[in-house]
Amino acid sequence: MIRPLIAVPARFSATTSALRYAAEVNAHLVHPVAIRRGTLLEQATGAQKVEASCHHHQRVNDIAPGLTITARAADGTVEGLELVGGDGWFTAVHWHPEDTAHEDPAQQGLFDALVRAAARNETRNRN
Repeated sequence: MIRPLIAVPARFSATTSALRYAAEVNAHLVHPVAIRRGTLLEQATGAQKVEASCHHHQRVNDIAPGLTITARAADGTVEGLELVGGDGWFTAVHWHPEDTAHEDPAQQGLFDALVRAAARNETRNRN
């Protein structure tokens, strides 16, 4: 059984203070995120570092069993998670790829990977 993710208010450092400000003024902040090698997230984005658009003022505190961290912001905030050994494709990001996908191939890659995974699943279900 996988527990739900628990989001808690972020502990603000210099980086997360900017995140807090962005959330308060309802604007987005673009900041670097490091992606772990060999993950679905790296495969989807084609990168080990991306510029992530966020609006959040909370962050993940506890990771549910079965999930692994695949990306972090410079202040250590968890920005990506993946279900290891699961059936199908499961990756999650704690940013808004839709904000910059029109100009950032790495962000568009997340949507493309999701569509490919859905198509594979549809084909598998038909057989």
